Formats: sequence, C-alpha cells, structure tokens
Amino acid sequence: MNNPLVYVDEDGEFIHLIIGAVVGGIVNWATHGFQFNAKGLGYFAVGAAVGTLSAMGGAWAAATFKAVGVAAGVGIGAVSGGIIGGGSSFLLNGGNNLIAGNNFFDNWKSNLISGAVNGAITGAIGGGIKGYKYAKKLDANPWTGKKVYSETSYKSTVKTGIAAQSDPNKHCYSVSDEYASSGRENYSRLDFQNEALGADGADPLEIYKSKTGKDIFKINNWDIVGKELNNNSAEIIGVVSQNGTNHSVNVVGYTVENRLKLFGGGVKQIIKSVLFWDPAVGRTVSGHSNFIKVGYFRY
Repeated sequence: MNNPLVYVDEDGEFIHLIIGAVVGGIVNWATHGFQFNAKGLGYFAVGAAVGTLSAMGGAWAAATFKAVGVAAGVGIGAVSGGIIGGGSSFLLNGGNNLIAGNNFFDNWKSNLISGAVNGAITGAIGGGIKGYKYAKKLDANPWTGKKVYSETSYKSTVKTGIAAQSDPNKHCYSVSDEYASSGRENYSRLDFQNEALGADGADPLEIYKSKTGKDIFKINNWDIVGKELNNNSAEIIGVVSQNGTNHSVNVVGYTVENRLKLFGGGVKQIIKSVLFWDPAVGRTVSGHSNFIKVGYFRY
C-alpha cells in the first residue's frame, strides 16, 4: 500500500483531469487580472475545480456517445464542458456571494460566461483525449475518427434504345418507368402516362407498382441491393431535386463505402460515385445520393 507506483497514472486515465485542472486554473486566473497574491491563488483554485469537473464531463460525454477521434471528442466535450462549467461557476459565485453577505446573483452573468468558456475549453480537452484513445482502440484515425471497412462498386448493364423525354418539363416519371420496364414487361412511357391518367408529373415508384404489380422495396442496405443490381435483377428508381423541381431518375451504378460511425458505434454506409440514367437527356450522367425518395423493384 505504501508503494508510490500505486499512485502513478500509468494508463493515462486521469491525464485529462490534470490538464483540465491546470488549464482551467490558468484561464480563470488570467481572466481575473493575473494577480500574484492570495486572491489570484483563489481564482486559480476555483478555475482548477471548474476545469476538472468540465474535463470529467467532457470525457464522460465522449465515452457515453462513443465519440471516435479527437474532432468528435472535442465537439461533444466542449458542449458538455461548457454547460457544466457555466453551471458550476454560477453556483460557486452564488455561494461565495452568500458567504460574503452579498446577493446570490451578484456578478452572475460574467461568472456564468467565464465558467462556460473555461468549461468548454477543458471539456474539449477531456473529450478530445477520450476520443483519441477510443479511436486508437478501434484502429481508426485518431484525429478524424475515420475508418473504412470496405468500399465496393456496383453497376447494372446500361440499357439502350430509350429516348429522352420529349418535353423537358413533364412526363419524366413515365420515361424513367419505361427504362425500368425495358427488357422486362416492356411497357411504354405512354402506358405509364395512361396509368397516371395523363398527369404531367407523378410518383414514378407508385405508378410503376400500379402498372406492373411489382412491390416497392425500401433500401436498407445498399450492398445487398448492389449485388442484385450487378445481376440485373433490380431496378432502382429515385426522385431528386433538379432546378427546384422533382425529377425522376434510374440509378444504374454507385459505390458503397462502409465506414465507422463517429458517434454511437456501428457502421455507416456512404453512397458515392452515383450513376443515373437521366430521362431528361436519355443517357447516363453523374448523380448523387440526396434522394427525395428512392426504392427498388426485384426481378
């Protein structure tokens, strides 16, 4: 029990508290005039206490939300530390006022602000350190938290012989549906327009379902759908915003990046290098994954 090594923080579990105390103390001392006297020491002690609590809160928040990397840890730590720092400074200030026989709320605004700033800084330190350690544990980038598990590209055979929509302002849904039906039921755009009762615009997924009797499937995992797309056994139809209006497109290719989530753990799918068959031009164009609505049909 008397071995001094017992009290050495070999794993660095408390380093954020030490740094938080030192930084918090210096910040509070500096904001009160760099006084080299007993009063200045008191300001340092109060700042150190707030800094320790805020660093502890920042680390706790980063651990609770499973923040990966310094950037994520700093962000969540600064928020929680600012709240803790502001609140604790407010209460400490009020308590000191009562002891001195003053009003509890004297100088509460300045103390709340300085405490929040102090807490945000020390909370960011605590959260950043915790995020760094967690990222190292998961073998992710310790600064950004980025870790890519896999990256796979998928693409269907692009169909030919489907003309672009004759009017750029209407009936894109019917041309998109005609593309999906080509080589399958082989319904024409006129068939789909009739299904929509001649409407200038309509939901391409619902009209396709109504005409073909096929079920619409929600895309929960882009890798699974991508394998079907590679086998030409899936038709993906989406609605995107184009020049402020809804526009129908056919998704014929994309790349899926499976990466570690920065918060909460688990895997997040990033869809990139998207390729559309665009009814407006009758050919493939570079697209994006900002869909207003998207779904697919199985064949």
